Amino acid sequence: MLQREVEASDTLGSHKNIVEILAHGEFSVEYYYIDMELCDFDLHCFLYTTAAEDVMNSQGSRQKDDKIWHIVEDVSCGVAYIHSQDCIHRDLKPHNSIIDK
Repeated sequence: MLQREVEASDTLGSHKNIVEILAHGEFSVEYYYIDMELCDFDLHCFLYTTAAEDVMNSQGSRQKDDKIWHIVEDVSCGVAYIHSQDCIHRDLKPHNSIIDK
């Protein structure tokens, strides 16, 4: 399963709305790892914790709703790119939508 995800990531190339896999491997027969870009938080965290307020405060008067729509647009753009490369994201959910300031 890990190998399939890494291969899919390699075929996608780079896109500004897709997190890059930096390294991967096995710790043992039972444990695998994927090392990805470091991001600030995921969409679930953004929507349901004070992380959203921290971002909003750093951006002045922008409204939270405007930022959420911007995030929706970015996620949609990333998914559209994945589909254009004949891949499907089978686990798209707020916890897997990673956000960086």
